[in-house]
Amino acid sequence: DLASRALERITKDYISIAFDSAYLYHSSTTLSEEISSIWSQTWRTGKVLFLFIRYGVILLVAQSILVELRIQTVLSPQVCRGLYLSNNVVLRATGIASEMVVLLCLHALLGAKKRYLALLMTLYTGLTLGGLIPQYKYFGEISDASLISTLDRELGYACTWAVIPSDDAIQKLNATEYIAVVKSACTSALAIAVFYLRYRSQRGSLIRVVRRDSGLCIVSLTSTIRLGNAATNAFCPESTSYIPIAIFRGLQNIVVPILACRLLFNVRQRTAETSEMVVSTILFDPPIYLGDMSEDEDDLTEKSLKLNAAPYSGLGRLEADEV
Repeated sequence: DLASRALERITKDYISIAFDSAYLYHSSTTLSEEISSIWSQTWRTGKVLFLFIRYGVILLVAQSILVELRIQTVLSPQVCRGLYLSNNVVLRATGIASEMVVLLCLHALLGAKKRYLALLMTLYTGLTLGGLIPQYKYFGEISDASLISTLDRELGYACTWAVIPSDDAIQKLNATEYIAVVKSACTSALAIAVFYLRYRSQRGSLIRVVRRDSGLCIVSLTSTIRLGNAATNAFCPESTSYIPIAIFRGLQNIVVPILACRLLFNVRQRTAETSEMVVSTILFDPPIYLGDMSEDEDDLTEKSLKLNAAPYSGLGRLEADEV
């Protein structure tokens, strides 16, 4: 009935507000870290992915506030449709960028060759397109807005979505959710394999290993969130499980980009020999270390060491050469 529908929408609103507020707080409190670590970099893969994810999610939050939350104003159906379509494009683009960060780091952690990276990206692209293309009809249908309804006006929403998608569009959407489960399961399996290969020979405390190698934990957590979200969408009916679905969507849309940006922060900032440093040459410029200062005839000269890529077909292997 109307009361249950209103309660469901308001509950989703509060869940969305919690995740959006957390992201805006995180972005504001890490701005100085972003300026010092990222802005000075040249435009390589790491900087492009970081800025796209970081500010793409901010745009996503702004659009979601207008389309989904109670803003006590009314927008025209054309504006509602444009915002909805733009919101879905940004949502999927930031999600793909976050997944690319995870895959690049997993590949580099394994020290695999470039042809394996090409194979990995080919499989990922195939699964991604297989999950996106069938959704076109569904989102094209449900993006049609109508004049604001009395209920939405009283509740304070800006748009009314009156179109019920066709059975064919719903079937295609359900099929893409199973594809998402397969893709997330493959990523999680790869993360588990990397975790095993890196930690199987460790003899020290696991806690110390995990703290030192936090990048792998971020990758594992990201994969787990994506798998949980995909499984929830595929196997839980939204009519009875809208709260878990809303929570997992918030985790994927907000927390996963935060973890991806944190992983890129760690890649850039860590100077010890950890797994984050292994991937620095594929994402950012090789770091330069300043050695001891020596005095020569009243002049101080700097002895610097630059980490260069090793001369063989692997990614992220570094060696120190004296400059």
